[in-house]
Amino acid sequence: MSLFSAGPLIVPIILGLLITLVMIRHRSKDVAAHVGRPLALVVGRMVALLYAAVITVFLVINAVSMLVQDAVAVSLPVEEFWPEPYPWVTFTPEPAASVVGGGFTTAEVMVSGLDMDARWVLTAAGAVQGLTLLMIALVFALLCHRLLGGTPFRPLLARSISWAAGVVAIGGMAWQILYAIGGNMASTQVLQLTSWMSSPPTADLLDFGASPLEELATGLPLQSMGFSVEAWPLLLGLVLAAVAAAFRSSERLQKETEGLV
Repeated sequence: MSLFSAGPLIVPIILGLLITLVMIRHRSKDVAAHVGRPLALVVGRMVALLYAAVITVFLVINAVSMLVQDAVAVSLPVEEFWPEPYPWVTFTPEPAASVVGGGFTTAEVMVSGLDMDARWVLTAAGAVQGLTLLMIALVFALLCHRLLGGTPFRPLLARSISWAAGVVAIGGMAWQILYAIGGNMASTQVLQLTSWMSSPPTADLLDFGASPLEELATGLPLQSMGFSVEAWPLLLGLVLAAVAAAFRSSERLQKETEGLV
C-alpha cells in the first residue's frame, strides 16, 4: 500500500486553501510590485514547499506506524480470485450480468501480526517513495524561486535537476520493488496454508467436490508472488536529465553572451 494512500482527501484541501490565499494576497498588492513575477511561479513555489512539508510529515507517520502499530496497511498479492456462490445458494432474481473471467489479484488490507522483516521492507519502501517525491518538490520550488529571481541559469539549479533525475529514476523503481517484496512477504504470512480442518462436510459440500487447499474449500484466496513494476520513473528521470542538459547549455550561452558585452 502506497505511503500516501491515506492522504488524498487532506492534501488537496490544504493546497486549495493555500492557492486561494496566495492568489488573494498576490492580487491585493500593487500591480507594479509584481511586474516579472508570474502568479503561476509564486503559487508553484508555495505549493511545492507545502507539499514537501506534507511529505515529510507522512514519512515520519508512516515509518512509526509501520514499525510500532500491530495492524498495518498492506497490498497483498493473491492468486486471481473471484468469489463464486456456493451451489446451495440461489439468487432470486438472478443478476443481470455475471463475471465470466478475471478477478482480484491484489487486496488492500490491514494485517495484524506481521513480522519485523516484512515491516522493515515496507518501511524502506515508504521512505524511498517519500524521499523521491520530496526531492521532486524541492527542485520544483528551487526552479520557481530562480525564475522569480531572474537567475534561472545557474550551476546549482542544473545540478539539482540532474540529481533529481537520478533520484526519480532509481528511487521510483526501487520503491516499487520494495513494496512488491514486502507485499509478497505479507501474502506468505497471511495466506500460506499447509493444512486445515473443519467440521464434518455436508452432503452439499461433498457434491460440490471441493478439494483441500482450493480457495473455495477454505473460503480464502491463495498466496501469490506478485511482482509489477511500472517504467514511468525511468521516463521521468530521462526527461529531467534532458531539462538539466538544456539548463547547462543555456548557462554556457549566457556566459558567452556576457563575455561579448
